[in-house]
Amino acid sequence: MFKQRVGFWIIISTAVTITLPFAAAQSCPSIAGQWLATANDLSAFVITQDGCSFHGSFYGMASQVQHSVDGTVNGSMTVTRVKKDGCSCKMYGTLSLNGSNLAWKITGTDGTPCSDLPKTYTESRVFVNNGGVDAGGPPESCTLSARGGEVWLALYQENTQGRLGSFMMSVHLAKDETKGISAPGGRIRYLYKAVESDPMHGETGAWCHNNDVVRVS
Repeated sequence: MFKQRVGFWIIISTAVTITLPFAAAQSCPSIAGQWLATANDLSAFVITQDGCSFHGSFYGMASQVQHSVDGTVNGSMTVTRVKKDGCSCKMYGTLSLNGSNLAWKITGTDGTPCSDLPKTYTESRVFVNNGGVDAGGPPESCTLSARGGEVWLALYQENTQGRLGSFMMSVHLAKDETKGISAPGGRIRYLYKAVESDPMHGETGAWCHNNDVVRVS
């Protein structure tokens, strides 16, 4: 406010407090973990989550096409799809929690020249939570053997559903090299590749007990 005295102004300030509304932090259900496609044609869909944002990845068992997925829980997602020759395209859609399953819906692509999918491509899938706990049991020992040639492995415990459980270790074996390992419960599963730059594939189960030799290549 302002008041006038003869020949000059006196400025009197009055403090005003303004309260602005704010939005409460959004809460989203957790979808972090491993999910399996009901069609059983993909590797495990492994998802990490930060708030309502998530990142996940998987690959096609037959096609070896890598998928990197970023989006919002119960909202939109962008899927970067990379083929073995390095050519990539993007797919767009939604990922929603539907009961205990994930509903995956693709509504289109960016239609890049290297894509084998049209811009109008659509796809619907259901993913179920891996859910099974590690089979457990006393540790058993075995020896991994790469007699068939050089190989890279990702070793997991087997869970009670006969699928990938907890990650154990990564292993690189040169041709004819062996490595002794210990596995809780004696049952393991592994992904493998024969070329370092290739994606892991070929989920395989094996018994690991009695110091037996397990051929992995």
